[in-house]
Amino acid sequence: MNPTTGQLGRFVIPSTKTLKYLDTRIISFGYVLAKDSGLGVGRGTVRTDKTDFSPRIGIAYRLGTKSVIRGGYGIYYPTSAAQGIRDPIATNPFNQGITKKGTTTPIDGWPDANNHGISPITGGKISSGTGGTPAVNVVPFGLHQPRIHQYNATFEREIGWGSAVRFSYLGSTMHGLIAGKDLNELNLVTCPLGQTS
Repeated sequence: MNPTTGQLGRFVIPSTKTLKYLDTRIISFGYVLAKDSGLGVGRGTVRTDKTDFSPRIGIAYRLGTKSVIRGGYGIYYPTSAAQGIRDPIATNPFNQGITKKGTTTPIDGWPDANNHGISPITGGKISSGTGGTPAVNVVPFGLHQPRIHQYNATFEREIGWGSAVRFSYLGSTMHGLIAGKDLNELNLVTCPLGQTS
């Protein structure tokens, strides 16, 4: 928190080379270089996850001359599960959109209501001005990849005439899934609308 303004948070940017590409609202909001942030992050602005261990093992055991049991197990770190986090990091994370609206003006029907008799816009006013706070998609500095355990077991039996039957079980268990958090989400209330208690 900024002790002078009481503002929570600031943007962590890779280097001073980034400054010329930043929206001026981000600069005025507050920023710090990654190397000076004290968070242990480099120019990638996310700590490298070096704890991933993904062994895989498979076995097969023959039962007599016509049957076999097979099994396998592995740990995986799927890249697609983290795509929602990687996108804001990899594709211009500091880009901002801004729309300038003109002075307050009436809206005519569109398309021309007189010719068609219908219009999705029935009139009103357009307000002027722009928003002052940049929209952000915040990524945790210590982000870890989700982990998936996949396993299977199979029984195969030759039944003759060049044919066989197979019974298989496939399973997976996931841990550390990535989920977003909406900081503007309203708190849960237990009283009905229109009441204060």
